[in-house]
Amino acid sequence: MNKRVLAGGTLKKGQSSAGAFKCSKRQVFGQILEANRAAAAGAAWAKARLASQLRHLVLKARDYKGASVLSKLKMMNVSRAFKLAPGLLQVTIDRDYQIGMISVSWEGKERLHLPPQFELLSGGQKTDHREGYLK
Repeated sequence: MNKRVLAGGTLKKGQSSAGAFKCSKRQVFGQILEANRAAAAGAAWAKARLASQLRHLVLKARDYKGASVLSKLKMMNVSRAFKLAPGLLQVTIDRDYQIGMISVSWEGKERLHLPPQFELLSGGQKTDHREGYLK
């Protein structure tokens, strides 16, 4: 008996591969998107944490322009994480420093502090539009 072996199964001579294997139902794009939403939000949160940590180091070196760029990067990634998975982030007013900063925490564990003018749904831009503020 002449048999051909394919990935995951055995075919007899003359048998087509279409009838030999049963395929699971294909996922549509929306299902793939929903399945990866939390992972993408986690990646955006990790980038925001890294930008925050780098910002603190850059501020110690008195590089204020670099710190501003990293701050914008942090805000953009926090906003992206919130848009992808709003249920995983908790947004509160920070009570530690008593200056009205926004405290965003990832699943109640890690916190990042953002300025009070920050809007989560605007892509991380601040609402104060003074000249040169968002350049």
